[in-house]
Amino acid sequence: MAKIVIMPTYRHNHDLRHMHVTILLTAREPIHVVSQRLGHASPVVTMTVYAHVLPGSQREAADLFARLVGEGGHDKCQFSVTAPC
Repeated sequence: MAKIVIMPTYRHNHDLRHMHVTILLTAREPIHVVSQRLGHASPVVTMTVYAHVLPGSQREAADLFARLVGEGGHDKCQFSVTAPC
């Protein structure tokens, strides 16, 4: 039996492009990877256009930093990008 998929109507290819970027950024794909996929000259261009997609990022970064260095946490952590405390 065939499966019917209903897709929303997009006005322009730009809508699909924006959706693609939004999904990748909210999934925490590194900005330089997303920037390369878009063909931007620099990740700065990507962040200038799409910074609004991740409004909570500053709070999350501040919380992570506080956990890593707060209350002697730096003695307990190995400061690994793949394994934060």
